[in-house]
Amino acid sequence: AILDYAVGYAQSEDGQVPYAQWPDGVKGHFITRAPPVGFVAT
Repeated sequence: AILDYAVGYAQSEDGQVPYAQWPDGVKGHFITRAPPVGFVAT
């Protein structure tokens, strides 16, 4: 499930995978969200 989620993350433009697309095995198990590669906070 985590690998399926990682694929969705890699394909996203903003580092967010819509909750409806999360595999059942990861729902309710995240405590953080990482920004996409190259993201710079302004």
